[in-house]
Amino acid sequence: MNYKVSNVKPPVQIHTCRNCKLTFSEKICNHCGEKIFHEEQLSTKNFMHQIFDFFLHWESKVFFFLIFGVFKKFLISFTIWTMH
Repeated sequence: MNYKVSNVKPPVQIHTCRNCKLTFSEKICNHCGEKIFHEEQLSTKNFMHQIFDFFLHWESKVFFFLIFGVFKKFLISFTIWTMH
């Protein structure tokens, strides 16, 4: 099978910044740093996803800290204390 790869680049989308009204073609405005805003970012589904994602990442860090930072040190101290 021969696959043909095209050298044609996709068309560049020109965006207008909502903050400074300048045009740019990247994901972030070159002048003020404003990110491209999409309407689906205001949906309830996206909002719940962001809350769920934040909670799981934060909660997992606290959970691992308690296991490896506190409980494991407690076990090491307890075993050394009981050996004497």
